[in-house]
Amino acid sequence: QPVNANLEDRVELLAYDTDLSPYAPGDTMTVGLYWLALHGPDQDYKAFVHLTDADLTSQPAQHDGDPGGGFSPTTRWLPGEIVPDAHHLVLPEHLSPGRYLLWAGMYEHDTVRNLAVLSANLPTAGGRVLLGEIEVEAQ
Repeated sequence: QPVNANLEDRVELLAYDTDLSPYAPGDTMTVGLYWLALHGPDQDYKAFVHLTDADLTSQPAQHDGDPGGGFSPTTRWLPGEIVPDAHHLVLPEHLSPGRYLLWAGMYEHDTVRNLAVLSANLPTAGGRVLLGEIEVEAQ
């Protein structure tokens, strides 16, 4: 799915892919992100995928890490390079059934500051891009 989210003119989240079909507590959800280096980043940023409740009051699952599974730190990116990045979210066993929101973005490791989203094809909030909703069903 196209995203085209510009993060501080440093990187762009081009697209993502995942299965948005219903999940059950304890399932593992895989989210593929596709990053584009707009400039050679001057520091190593961390990518993240967060799962929140619809009211944004809890975050029951997340995965943060170096893009490309740690094999492609952002300081090695060349302008115009596209970097695939897989994230695996393990849904808690006690997760209540309902609708949850899936977010993605990138942050500065030292300050834990999300890069601001300057533009995107999808809704944004707090330096995160809303990728979609998932349904968690009772087991």
